[in-house]
Amino acid sequence: PNSAWPTDWFKDIDPGSIEVERIDIPNLPLKIDIKITWTTPEATNSNVAYVKKSIDGLSNIGSWERVYNENVLRKDTNIDKNDEVEGRIIKSTLVTSHEIILKGLSKYDKYDLRIRSIKNPGTDEEIIWGAMKKDV
Repeated sequence: PNSAWPTDWFKDIDPGSIEVERIDIPNLPLKIDIKITWTTPEATNSNVAYVKKSIDGLSNIGSWERVYNENVLRKDTNIDKNDEVEGRIIKSTLVTSHEIILKGLSKYDKYDLRIRSIKNPGTDEEIIWGAMKKDV
């Protein structure tokens, strides 16, 4: 963000609107899908980044720095499997009710999530709604 932008360029997503569901995958007992849903007051894109936690839960195995690198970006959620350590999915369709499914993650591990919705991305009028979910 540009320091000249208005102070309201970042807004918190209403925590009451965020739901995270771990879904067992039939025939794959060690894998899960994680479904994240949330709402925003204005039409925005949908963006979820995740990193795997260490076994003791005190640090991340994945790297937020690598997540925001293009090599781990997935723009299509119709994939069979996400990277188990880190990744990011963006849906560019502008909506107020958002849903992203992270597929094929490790069932017995925990993940930290960064949930974002962006209106007018990459412009001077960009507004970001964001939230963190830890130990999902």
